[in-house]
Amino acid sequence: MAQTVEPLRWRFQQNGEELGISSQPRVDTYEGEACSTKVLFMHRPTHDPRRDKAGEYPFSWHLQGRRRLWEVRFQIQFKRLPDRPLFIGIELDRYVPVSGMLRQAQKVLISACRGIVGDCYHSSGDDPARVAGEAEPPTFVMPL
Repeated sequence: MAQTVEPLRWRFQQNGEELGISSQPRVDTYEGEACSTKVLFMHRPTHDPRRDKAGEYPFSWHLQGRRRLWEVRFQIQFKRLPDRPLFIGIELDRYVPVSGMLRQAQKVLISACRGIVGDCYHSSGDDPARVAGEAEPPTFVMPL
């Protein structure tokens, strides 16, 4: 398989190291004060239709022929039991403008999510061109 630059990247907030999908499957780990975390990302190469169709990517045996484009698996081992509710969240690395129609669709989805899982937080983020100081990135957080 040829070495390519994959567009999917992520970071563990605590250490800031940029990670990404490589041609060799791997489990990324993070060791913290409260827990050890292992994360496995699977992603179809939608940026390269030839590889996607040919199944030339990690975990093609699992993703090919399915509608899903990606899958994330977490394994968390607590060093001590949590004494309050746990949350999981995602944060984009930059602001993305959202049109009126898309903003309405987001509101409907967030409302549905709240009806299913309870309290959750969503922000489209702050436009850095319009805010003084630190801009909030696009964020979604929900209870586990």
